[in-house]
Amino acid sequence: MKKILFLLAIFCTLQVNAQVITFTGTGIGSITVENTLRSELLTFGPGDNLTLSLTTDINKAENMQSPGMKIYPNPMIDNSTLAFYPPAAGYATITVSDMTGKQVTQIKTYVENSTQAFSLSGVKKGLYLVSIKGSTYQFSGKLLSNAKSAGKASIEKKPGSGMQAIDAKVSKMDSKGAQTGYNMLYNPGDYVKFKATSGVMTTKIAGRMILADTTVNFTFYPCTDASGNNYSAVVIDGTLGTQVWMGENLNTTKYRDNSDITAITNSPVDTTAMRTNVDGYYIQFDPAVIGFTTPTKLYNWWAVTNTKHICPTGWHEPSHAEMTTFNMNTGQYRSCYKLREDGSAHWTNQVYSPNLGQTGFDMLPTGFIYDNTASGTWMLNGTKAYMWTTTEYDVETWKGMWWSIESGAYNVSGQDAFKYSRLPKNCGLAVRCLKD
Repeated sequence: MKKILFLLAIFCTLQVNAQVITFTGTGIGSITVENTLRSELLTFGPGDNLTLSLTTDINKAENMQSPGMKIYPNPMIDNSTLAFYPPAAGYATITVSDMTGKQVTQIKTYVENSTQAFSLSGVKKGLYLVSIKGSTYQFSGKLLSNAKSAGKASIEKKPGSGMQAIDAKVSKMDSKGAQTGYNMLYNPGDYVKFKATSGVMTTKIAGRMILADTTVNFTFYPCTDASGNNYSAVVIDGTLGTQVWMGENLNTTKYRDNSDITAITNSPVDTTAMRTNVDGYYIQFDPAVIGFTTPTKLYNWWAVTNTKHICPTGWHEPSHAEMTTFNMNTGQYRSCYKLREDGSAHWTNQVYSPNLGQTGFDMLPTGFIYDNTASGTWMLNGTKAYMWTTTEYDVETWKGMWWSIESGAYNVSGQDAFKYSRLPKNCGLAVRCLKD
């Protein structure tokens, strides 16, 4: 009971503010914005902006509900009515959020300067904030739901007046043909990352905290390998400058001059060819072994350092020094969770994982292929991702430098890690290219 009263006291201090993000860039086709902590995603077109509904504890409310609005019955069982009197006609956004600030449902509708009534339903058991925001006013109140079961949360206009329904995630902000916008819930400490497309090109910008009105500019980078595969670009800003990385693992079968890279069979693995190849090979994932079918290939160190180059024109294979810069710019040793693909579809036994996929680097747990048995061994897939660098570790023992992204359950520290070491040059590892 004390905990509930404490949460109620804190909740009473909340009011909604806003930060506006505008977007610039030549040839933008679509824009996607994601709050990585809340896994909320919006996609919209060029010319639109984004308003982050920010909750901060600035002023203390005197009552559970703002003057001018009423929620009844409250607590609700199956549904409740939200009634309010807008001081001016115009568009209003009604949002229901849970105690963490996560949006449950939202609509945008035109309201008259008269009493308006909406039905709230499908809200699971718990405590919620209901906010109404117009161009010149704002109401807020709390809703306690005692629902025994719930479907999809919804807000619907009561019969008797019209309503413009919208998706629970997005709402147009301007009906006059000027710049339009969208809403997204945001709390201090959340990270927001951005992606935009232009034809076959995609640029991803690593997540950041939004502390004020912001302009995000997209630059597009052609990234097409000799096999015709297109890749996204990931912009990583940090204390050591800006790097632009390929957003997916390399998947080419050809060098830059269009000559073929030697292919190694994967079922069974031709370990003799692996051991003897010093010009460069690739091996296609064996889905039955790896456990997922995302198109990607592993390469030996000789392919990465071949003077014919496996990276697309305008891009290059990274050195150990360049990977070290990447490590420093993304937070050093414990930055691993930012670099991994979001979710658990491919990564197993994740331990330390706030803001998964925060950078947009989206690395897959491809492990590596080793020739230590007659049929080869697929090592650590699902738990680690290995990437070659062009740096040679030891000429005499035939080892090259690599960096790995490791799931915490399989690291001695018990935490995720981004670190480097060496492997024999004939092992097969993933490759990510770096913009020249």
